[in-house]
Amino acid sequence: MDKVLQAREDRARYIEQLIDLFPNKTILTLKLNIPGLHKNLSPFHLVLLKMHQNILNRFSLSIIKTKKIKSIAGDTYVYVLDAKAFFVKQEAIKLEEERAWYRLTDLDVYDGSKWLSRRDFDLPPRKCLLCEREAAICAREKNHSLSALLTQMKKIVISDFTSSLLSDVNRAIISELELYPKAGLVSFVDSGCHKDMDNQTFLLSKDAIGPYIKQFILEGFKKQLNAERLVSIGKQAEKAMFEATKGINTHKGLIFLLGLFLPSFVHALVTNNTKTTLQATIKQLAEEIIGDYFVKLGDSKMISHGDLIYLRHGITGIRGEALLGLPTLFHFPFRDITPIRDRHHQYLIEFMSELDDTTIAYKAGIEALYKVQTDMKEILNCGGYAFHKEKFQMLSDEYKKKNISPGGSADMLVIKLIFEANQYYVID
Repeated sequence: MDKVLQAREDRARYIEQLIDLFPNKTILTLKLNIPGLHKNLSPFHLVLLKMHQNILNRFSLSIIKTKKIKSIAGDTYVYVLDAKAFFVKQEAIKLEEERAWYRLTDLDVYDGSKWLSRRDFDLPPRKCLLCEREAAICAREKNHSLSALLTQMKKIVISDFTSSLLSDVNRAIISELELYPKAGLVSFVDSGCHKDMDNQTFLLSKDAIGPYIKQFILEGFKKQLNAERLVSIGKQAEKAMFEATKGINTHKGLIFLLGLFLPSFVHALVTNNTKTTLQATIKQLAEEIIGDYFVKLGDSKMISHGDLIYLRHGITGIRGEALLGLPTLFHFPFRDITPIRDRHHQYLIEFMSELDDTTIAYKAGIEALYKVQTDMKEILNCGGYAFHKEKFQMLSDEYKKKNISPGGSADMLVIKLIFEANQYYVID
């Protein structure tokens, strides 16, 4: 207990020092509002990281200094802002009330030595998470057990995180579909080299697999990832997809990747949110899901297009990539390229340059796969998509005529966009 009190005093002293150093600036602090002695419990740290990102976005032009204080009394972010304290507090209140899980944070604003409260804005105190009384009164009177409060808080975090990540998945699928030109792939402009599907087929498929994507995310919060359970969810998603598309395979490869990446991503975040942990989790889960698949493939009666490519050429495709922990996903960095579609094109080209895409090999032949990889490497070596838009358009037209469609790269692009939207959760 003495250590916690000492940590709080150290935090208060640091804030006082900032007030002295920046007398005409506003100090903003972000910490979790978690009861009990243990303030850095999982998965509550996800709320802290999300709100920190929101603050960086909301006050990007005003932040002078940022520091994270790691502490037994609860990790805290401290910001020095070149903005009026009254305005900062108004925006902080808006942030706290945007989503249910943001109620688990405290955003304190200091105008010099004066601390601004909700009462300064004629706003009522925050309410208890378990009843309609004031949170401060319930805390003082100990109306609820610590266990009940933490359980309710965990439910709120899981629900809001799942909803947020699911929105990112849907947005990524749509963003991939919006790209054009797209090297023979289906888009909102045309169907590429695919005569049996169009963008509406993909939209029907997206909606059909939505409930199963949510299940993939929720599985990540469990103590252990269950490969059999995830395979079962994936099969249900495939069935729903085929029913919605009347037998057309639009997202089978993506379902596999989502069933691998999403639970691994969530599980890594709630255990140890580092990139090393994430890739190791993906690799381990892939090994459990795939097992001796390639060993037994010769005896199987159900052979997919990708299986045929493996049997003929030894190319393992996306399964082989998964067994290595999706290295291509991590190999290329996130790009600060605008406009945003140029950045997405850059990602697609990067994947096309490296992945052994069995979709291309099956539809157009192994030589076509090698040609695509060479074409994309040439674009990357000469500055990337932004400097070679006309060439990529020309190649896209050529690929369309030659029945070349980099479906595996398109699926990886979706995963990349999901990862990009949530990269602030992961520590390098």
